[in-house]
Amino acid sequence: MNNPYATSRNDPDGPLVDALADLPRRYPQVTEAWVGFSGGPDSTVLLYLAKRHLEAWKVRALHVDHGLHAKAEDWSAHCRRVCEKLDVSLTVLQVSLPAAPEDGLEAAAREARYSAIAERLRPHQAFLTAHHRDDQVETTLIQLLRGSGLRGLAGMPRERPIGQGVLLRPWLAIPRAELTRALESSGLPAIRDPMNHDPRFLRSRVRGELLPLLDSVRPGAGEAIARTAKLAGESTAVIEWAAERVLEDRIQPDGSLCLEEWRDLPLPVRAEVLRSWLSRLALPVPQRRQLMELLRQCDADCDREILVAWPGSEVRRFQGRLYATAPLRNPDAGSLLRWHGPALELPEGLGRLAWQPESGRDPAGPWPDLQVGFRTGGERI
Repeated sequence: MNNPYATSRNDPDGPLVDALADLPRRYPQVTEAWVGFSGGPDSTVLLYLAKRHLEAWKVRALHVDHGLHAKAEDWSAHCRRVCEKLDVSLTVLQVSLPAAPEDGLEAAAREARYSAIAERLRPHQAFLTAHHRDDQVETTLIQLLRGSGLRGLAGMPRERPIGQGVLLRPWLAIPRAELTRALESSGLPAIRDPMNHDPRFLRSRVRGELLPLLDSVRPGAGEAIARTAKLAGESTAVIEWAAERVLEDRIQPDGSLCLEEWRDLPLPVRAEVLRSWLSRLALPVPQRRQLMELLRQCDADCDREILVAWPGSEVRRFQGRLYATAPLRNPDAGSLLRWHGPALELPEGLGRLAWQPESGRDPAGPWPDLQVGFRTGGERI
């Protein structure tokens, strides 16, 4: 039987193609692949080989225009020409960035890009990126310089959920040199983004200055750093698995976390269980500073209600439990609900209010006529 994904041992693109060929087997639920296509060398190779060898999936291209460069329109036009040549449909997404991003331009662009992609992905779709081993090495070094823990040292994951689909990085174990050879054999043009060599950006300096220096001190430094990232990723997976098991004994049927049982754990374990809990609720996990603040407040006065918030999540303590939700929309002070009956369904997924009759009382009423709203301050019952 002919294997459409079979490659020759002498095929220079063999390692790249083999990594792609394994995807349909590992992700049988996927039928379509969006290839992140910047027009640069790496993504050009990915689109070229995915179109040729991912026959089990429908391949499309997705180009994100951040509007950061004067030639952004020219780059979009270049991507259209390449896609026409490869007979691949192209979607161009326009994203906007804040005027003064808090975490820097690179981080803001990345967040805007992945947010736009997440909105588009469906359960049967995958988003493929051309990140390779050299990218992984740079990411691990950057995280090390920032003082990150194991998760940071693990670099980029090979896969993770995005929107309703999955993000895949099939080439993380393959060095950039393999992609460079594949681009030359493809004969396709590629854009060279000058921002990749701009010394104002940390990644550019790590790539152009730090990595060559490390390799001169210890040849093969990049390969060793990539191995460190792999080992850190494996250790992180073990920690997350253990945290899930501990969480099982402390999470309540309504999704809240029993505070007393959780506080009995050592501090580092508490932090991991919190991360696991928020991930299970499909809520963003906080940065370390916010996580430490939540732990600090939970260790404080147990009778005091707390609220710790970060983008996409809010955690409250109430009656001995922790509750995590997406940010609650606070309606206008005059926005009130009328409650006249046995139960009232609250908006924004806040739950349900219901009367509990005393023993011997008629459970059918009569019902008082009440108004329910968010607190504005000064109310008394």
